[in-house]
Amino acid sequence: MLVALNLQRIDNIIAGFAASKDKYVLYINTSNWYYMNDDTKKAQIKEYYKDYIPVDTGEHAEVFDSPDTFIEFKTEINATATAFDWFPQKTELQDSDYYIEVYVVAPNGTIPYNNLGITPTS
Repeated sequence: MLVALNLQRIDNIIAGFAASKDKYVLYINTSNWYYMNDDTKKAQIKEYYKDYIPVDTGEHAEVFDSPDTFIEFKTEINATATAFDWFPQKTELQDSDYYIEVYVVAPNGTIPYNNLGITPTS
């Protein structure tokens, strides 16, 4: 007998979380880095991001401690500024292995910012 499943995707889960908290959520997807087999390259990438993500306050360690990280913000400006400052646009990186996908999810479920190099308008 088949059981009807209520499948959820990460986008839906983040949107629901943002709505329930009435916050902007910065989603950081380090799964490509996290599951990379080349330990030397992983170390180089992690070191590279020390120029962007604060090390002294622990954020750098937190970002690389899990394949998925979520940070809540009260405002879109703060969430977007953090995403912009910490994670270069994909189009700015010469090596795609250095790309870490991030996007901001608003309480209404829209994505006002991503770092693919193209930010959606809605």
